[in-house]
Amino acid sequence: KKLGVFVCFLKNLIRWEARLDSIAVRLGLTGNICLAFLFYPVARGSSLLAAIGLTSESSINYHIWLGHLVMTLFTSHGLFYVIYWISTNQISQMFKWDRTGISNLAEEITLVAGLVMWATTFTAIRRRFFEVFFYTHYLYTVFMLFFVFHVGISYSLISLPGFYIFIVDRFLRYLQSRNNVKLVSARVLPCDTVELSFSKSPMLIYSPTSVMFVNIPSISKLQWHPFTITSSSKLEPEKLSVMIKGQGKWSTTLYQMLSSSDQIERLAVSIEGPYGPSSTDFLRHESLVMVSGGSGITPFISVIRELIYISSTNTCKIPKLTLICAFKNSYDLSMLDLILPISGLPTEISSFLDIQIKAFVSREKEPTCNKNNIKPLCFKPSVSDQPISPILGANSWLCLATILSSSFIIFIIIIGIITRYHIYVPNRAKLEKVHFGL
Repeated sequence: KKLGVFVCFLKNLIRWEARLDSIAVRLGLTGNICLAFLFYPVARGSSLLAAIGLTSESSINYHIWLGHLVMTLFTSHGLFYVIYWISTNQISQMFKWDRTGISNLAEEITLVAGLVMWATTFTAIRRRFFEVFFYTHYLYTVFMLFFVFHVGISYSLISLPGFYIFIVDRFLRYLQSRNNVKLVSARVLPCDTVELSFSKSPMLIYSPTSVMFVNIPSISKLQWHPFTITSSSKLEPEKLSVMIKGQGKWSTTLYQMLSSSDQIERLAVSIEGPYGPSSTDFLRHESLVMVSGGSGITPFISVIRELIYISSTNTCKIPKLTLICAFKNSYDLSMLDLILPISGLPTEISSFLDIQIKAFVSREKEPTCNKNNIKPLCFKPSVSDQPISPILGANSWLCLATILSSSFIIFIIIIGIITRYHIYVPNRAKLEKVHFGL
């Protein structure tokens, strides 16, 4: 009877261990599937985002959610296997490195790299220690490299296409951001806001509400901040403008630099973008009601400028516009002056658009006397500064096809080298014996 109880206990134990192993495997496979979609949302210039109606800024939430899900699944996968190895007295499996099968040591390196990145993504840490977040995210290269070593080439092909698209996009962004762009002028507003105007190539066409990432090395070499574009590529074919409200440390420093001195002749700026929707459909409406608060008026400025150009060409009927905007202080009303480009219009805006603007100040009972005017600044760009232009120039499709084909060939070569010299290592002793026999 005791022997029967013991045998039953062993069967239950084996069944429990087998179930634990099965659950761990399923968690790993599910995590691999989620990893396959992790890099698509952060490929800003990918046409896949436009195909499903997403923009780079709206898709970042999917990357965040997928990142949390991937790390939750992979962490559970690793913990379940540690419990399994301890319960089966196979703790030595943690240090196993198999060239042709599953490499457990590579899994642990992958998990550690992922956990370090995951720890810095939470809002409190990311906002307070942005540079730590920035640097640790480069561990994605370690993560993906040892992930391939862990699961092998066959299973890693599930997630590598998304990673490949991200790498190509990252390379294209590097090509665009390695040179400084030509900053020609600025408008400093009394409400801690500045509008930067850049020279651009007429070939660069973007939609209203597009965003552009801006980096100013004199403030921070690492921080890239997205700002909504206020200009219209059709109304201003050789100029691109963004509005920056001084709210954080980076933007406040920029405002102080431009407002406190008239001696700045040049400001080095690098950009990435613009990124935005492939098209806008606001012309199909008979009337548009735009409601904003504070600096949220920025995307509507680009829409109004776009409609001014369409009205000047008389190509189609322009909807009636109503802009309702709320500001904290009366100083913020100066943002309304940015509705018109810095060059102005030949006639009043009412001759182009049927527009009604309703502005409200929420934190002042009485209007204050605002003696500060908009301060214009002109810069002297360096000879090396370049106008903002399409990433790949005029022959963009040919350049992109060249980059894709060459990078795919390099990818195949790398896979071949890993397979030949890491997975299937030649047996030199056997080759020498055969050569001696011959």
